Amino acid sequence: MATIHELDTTVIDLSIDRAVQTVFRTMVGKPARLVPHAMDSSNWTVTLNSVHVVGTVGVEGQINGQIHLHFSLPLAELSASRVLSRPLQSINNAGEKLVNDVVAELTNMTCGVFKNQLVELGLPCRLTLPTVRRGKEFAYDPVPDALRRLYSFDVAGHRLIADVILGAGA
Repeated sequence: MATIHELDTTVIDLSIDRAVQTVFRTMVGKPARLVPHAMDSSNWTVTLNSVHVVGTVGVEGQINGQIHLHFSLPLAELSASRVLSRPLQSINNAGEKLVNDVVAELTNMTCGVFKNQLVELGLPCRLTLPTVRRGKEFAYDPVPDALRRLYSFDVAGHRLIADVILGAGA
């Protein structure tokens, strides 16, 4: 069986790119385009200029870790509008819970597509239930010997950040 440290980082890069593109094209009806970024993967605090809605799913099994999807607030609201086929104003009037639920579902689906690709590579694992937080700064505990990769996507002119943290599992 493979281990996380035997994987070329290109495999992780391609897998998360494919997962984000697949889910956003299918569910949101918008392409997700990987764009360059200046984020530092050795800094375990993610500080953003505006409020983001962050969906997190844990990975457990042959590999352990977390995947965080940071939606800009406008992207989270647009995604909810598109997924639920409701006008943006209706989404805004409904409150945070509705947007949080859609972010949780999109995070779960994206991580599911990513996980399935890892399983095909011989890294059996399962996902935890998604959690959602809002804010401008997110601090994560450093994970010794973990592989951490950060990605930035443009979705309809809005930013999505994927923060993938994976380490050896049981």
